[in-house]
Amino acid sequence: MTLGPQCYNLQTQEELEFTDVIFYETALTAYNHEESTRQNNVNQEPTVPKTMKEALTGPYRKNWQDAIDLELHALRLNDTWTEINAPELSNTRPINSKFVFDLKRQSDGSIQRFKARLVARGDMQRDGVDYEHIFSATLRLESLRIIHAIAASKDLEVHQMDISNAFLNAECDRDIIMRLPAMGSTRGILVRLNKTLYGLKQAGRLWGQHLKQSFEQLGFVQNDLDTTVYTKGDIVIAVYVDDLVIAARKGEIDTIKNRYRCTDGGEINWILGLKVVRDRQARTITMTQEQYILEVIADLALENAVALTAPTFAKADEYNSKKINEKNHEKYRTIIGKVVWISRSTRPGISHIVHLLARKVAEPREVDMTNLVKLVKYLKGTLKHGIILGGSAIKVMAYCDANFVTPEDPGMFSLSGYVFAILGPVSWGSKRQVLLALSTTEAEYIAACLAGKEARWIQLFIESLGIECKIELRCDNQSAIKLAQDDAFRARTKHIDLNIHWVRWAIQQNYFQIEFIPTKDQLADIFTKVLPGSTHESIMSRLHILNTTL
Repeated sequence: MTLGPQCYNLQTQEELEFTDVIFYETALTAYNHEESTRQNNVNQEPTVPKTMKEALTGPYRKNWQDAIDLELHALRLNDTWTEINAPELSNTRPINSKFVFDLKRQSDGSIQRFKARLVARGDMQRDGVDYEHIFSATLRLESLRIIHAIAASKDLEVHQMDISNAFLNAECDRDIIMRLPAMGSTRGILVRLNKTLYGLKQAGRLWGQHLKQSFEQLGFVQNDLDTTVYTKGDIVIAVYVDDLVIAARKGEIDTIKNRYRCTDGGEINWILGLKVVRDRQARTITMTQEQYILEVIADLALENAVALTAPTFAKADEYNSKKINEKNHEKYRTIIGKVVWISRSTRPGISHIVHLLARKVAEPREVDMTNLVKLVKYLKGTLKHGIILGGSAIKVMAYCDANFVTPEDPGMFSLSGYVFAILGPVSWGSKRQVLLALSTTEAEYIAACLAGKEARWIQLFIESLGIECKIELRCDNQSAIKLAQDDAFRARTKHIDLNIHWVRWAIQQNYFQIEFIPTKDQLADIFTKVLPGSTHESIMSRLHILNTTL
């Protein structure tokens, strides 16, 4: 005889044990608590999950699940793979796959959409079996800035397009078996790849080859100076993986949209993490990295720190400054990588300091970490600064400079610096010389050679876009200029390597000219030394690296 209350399953009329019963009050309380927690978490800023489990159990699980479903739908629609049975494997070793998640943001930092990408575990591929050649060209930032400067000056339309599932357009060149990620308790099924997939070592190369063939069928010509750039008349297309930057007259952009399933973002305002703002009346385009710099500031927990308005740099004393611990060493490497990207993209004014700090990445000391923190504080104080490109005329201004035997270099090597500007900087560099200069003349001559090679590339690239380009390289050393213009024998320079004399030959070929400017007008000075605040600010202003909100 059963004592006490009894519970039944209303559908089967079977009696239930108390261990199988969840009382309504308890279940309701647990449900309300879970819903309350979820709602509180949803009100928080979403973060990028590292695993599928984290994505599908977090407060934004529906958003991530929708992103996963969208990705799988696109893959099946594109006939990316063919399902197979295990006995079909023979001697083929399958590789695994996983989902990678990201948040695509707009120029103001707000979330545009949740992204889920199915990627192959390329680290499981075998060289010579699953792949052979893997090189794939990527767009040079110099090319991107030059194209924007020309488009602004000529008042061309500049659109950004995102090719949906770009790599899936290329055929897979090897027999690759892949296991799909497990869904719940179901083990991932095996598939044979028909198309390349993100994560495969050869995917970028095969996509580039496919894109080249497609563009050539449409009448475009691949640029020899940057193979990620294609031209057809006045249309210029720059490709960065699956992002297209198209500069063209009105009405000429639909051709590309009809060839691929593209998401046309309209007039460009965001590319590679760079915010792009256009002023058609002034015929300029401004590039900034405010959102990315804020992330670097957060990485160092400097949100409430006092900002600096001028860069500073304390010389390292390797005898009195201690090495930083392993935890800070990892942080140093991470932040250095990020400020290198900033210095290469929109903030040339910090290139010299970044160059000095990056050379200490293997064994940084406390003074190096202090200098890095000061640099980020300076970025915080100049958060809205950016480069302004274009202008009413396409004219390249070029400067080169050297700092002879820099005291920061224990090897006693000099530093070279150069900058090329179309209103604002489009190319710049701060590099340690590989040859030991014996005088300021030699150091300036070596710097002129380095700048000359960049000048020749810029000239050829601009001319390949159908625009005449003449460059005059400005140097503040009379002796170096005479050495570059005159091939007379000199006892004090007879030891200089033959390849450095290329700059003299290039001038004789009229590739570019070299002329003298006073040191006070040398705008490349900022790339070879840390200048006083007022001098630094003056050069920044003359290079049109300005506060974009003014």
